[in-house]
Amino acid sequence: MHVCSTDTSGEIVDGLFYHVLGHPDETFDDFEDKDLFLPSNPEGWYPARPIVQKRVRKDIFGCPADKTHRTRQLLQGISIVVEAGGTLPVFWNTENFFVMNDAVETMKKAGLRGTDCIRPKFESMEYTDQEMRDDLRVMTFPGRPIMRPFRITPAGADNCPFCGRVPIVCQTCGHIKRSCPRCNKQIVTIENNPPADSPLVSYQLDEISVLDGSRWDGSDFLDEGIISRRTLKLFQQESIGPCVALNYPTYLGSCTPEQRDKLGEMSGLPL
Repeated sequence: MHVCSTDTSGEIVDGLFYHVLGHPDETFDDFEDKDLFLPSNPEGWYPARPIVQKRVRKDIFGCPADKTHRTRQLLQGISIVVEAGGTLPVFWNTENFFVMNDAVETMKKAGLRGTDCIRPKFESMEYTDQEMRDDLRVMTFPGRPIMRPFRITPAGADNCPFCGRVPIVCQTCGHIKRSCPRCNKQIVTIENNPPADSPLVSYQLDEISVLDGSRWDGSDFLDEGIISRRTLKLFQQESIGPCVALNYPTYLGSCTPEQRDKLGEMSGLPL
């Protein structure tokens, strides 16, 4: 059986980048040893919870190897209603990162890159006040995607099992072809435990992704809700929370010496 899965080979380090989620509880289900919980004063308060009613996203086709590959979706608008709770720097939502404008201004003054945000539209005024309606923001995470492309195993199997067209996984942007553009047959399945003799490539959805440090453009807020280590440090120093920061392993084997130096400068880690 051919498998499409996270590439965990080579030099991989922790602590450079994190997936940040607005969450008020350090017992978050997905916590591991390398993850962090950032509380916020006053202790014991739970933040208000924005419930998303509608999102407006723009498709970005940014692959230099194939202009048909959608590389990301950029958030351009969002409508919400609010569940009762306190007004804290970060609000409770694990799909979008809602923050008060004071926190955004703190990020900007610290020189963080990619602090783009938008104002949500309130579909209801219930459980809101004027401060929230004036100052609530949603981070858009405009930085370039840096996910490491998945790999197909065994080696040499990155081609359509029916007509041989290559590749299934674009090594430039990470796009995965679910069906073959030449023969139009399905080539990838997300089915659990497919038959051993199935010609389809089994896509492993439950594995954590690995980032590729050589793809980093210097932004502190990257696609997929990813923040840099220096952003996390600022959150800790300025009590920008409550939120959880889930460690993303980062591959360094493709980095030039200059790229490695920039990552080391950003993180303060010896690389």
